[in-house]
Amino acid sequence: MSAATPLDRGAEKTATLFVDDSERNSDLYWKSGFWAGDPFIFVESEGKTHLLLSDLELGRGKKESRVDEVHSYSAVLKSAREQAGGENVPYDGVIAHFLHLLGVTDLRVSASFPLRIADQLRAAGFKIEAASDPFFPDRGRKTSGEIAQLEEIQQITESAMLFAIEEIRKAEVVDRFLHLDGTPLTVERLKTAVRLHCLERGAALGELIIAPGDQGCDPHNFGSGPLSAGETIIIDIFPRHLESRFWGDMTRTVLKGTASDEQHRLYAAVAEAQVAAVDQIAQGTNFNNIQLLDNSSAITLQIGSGTAAGVDTLSVSMVDVQG
Repeated sequence: MSAATPLDRGAEKTATLFVDDSERNSDLYWKSGFWAGDPFIFVESEGKTHLLLSDLELGRGKKESRVDEVHSYSAVLKSAREQAGGENVPYDGVIAHFLHLLGVTDLRVSASFPLRIADQLRAAGFKIEAASDPFFPDRGRKTSGEIAQLEEIQQITESAMLFAIEEIRKAEVVDRFLHLDGTPLTVERLKTAVRLHCLERGAALGELIIAPGDQGCDPHNFGSGPLSAGETIIIDIFPRHLESRFWGDMTRTVLKGTASDEQHRLYAAVAEAQVAAVDQIAQGTNFNNIQLLDNSSAITLQIGSGTAAGVDTLSVSMVDVQG
């Protein structure tokens, strides 16, 4: 059956469909329990979950996934070709054939679902609805096991932050620039050390932010170059656990030496905003309704939108790191 073959709708049946890789798509990983860097097919229909995997991933999928049935892509391809009279069947046609075998007529997909595949499935007669986020609302309610995994990756993140701060603390000031063990301490050198620290503890850290001085004024500037005394250094670390796939995240601003009056003023403004925000956060709070600072404040801060659902807070900190 090609993607353009008319669908005999009969009794309508709606299914959830993903065609994606679970390294990138957290919804897919959460629902299937199967990690893969290449796209695969997931279907949930009438409370039953299915994976359609290449023969390369078939055995691992049967062992590692949490779905009810794991199917062979090559077997479904063979079936589709037989129905098509021996003609070649494209990837989207195999998906359509698989859905037809499951009796599916309507599809619920995420907003990031591949457009070309959606167009081909619509041409084959499937009705498709793109659901809004959160796609799986239950993801927001963590199990005790998931909470333990989140705590583990956050502990690794905190350890990495303490390690980075300690490296700056140990550094010596040579003509204003930081040196560690006799050589310049650069952003690039410190990032490498932090990545290795995380990896040794079971977490992967790709990019991270260590933004000194004016680089920290450019939001999400990853940072580069030498580290100097007397300037703020924004450190933002967000590793991912190699087994649980949960992320940690922590941001701190540190300074080697003694903070100036202006730097203290910046710190006080952020601390004031944090206290104001924390005082307003409670279960079910809409973040859009949080007022951080009154109109008389000299610095305006913004917070992202969302809803609070069990919030832990971390203190604002700008650390004077003395050698």
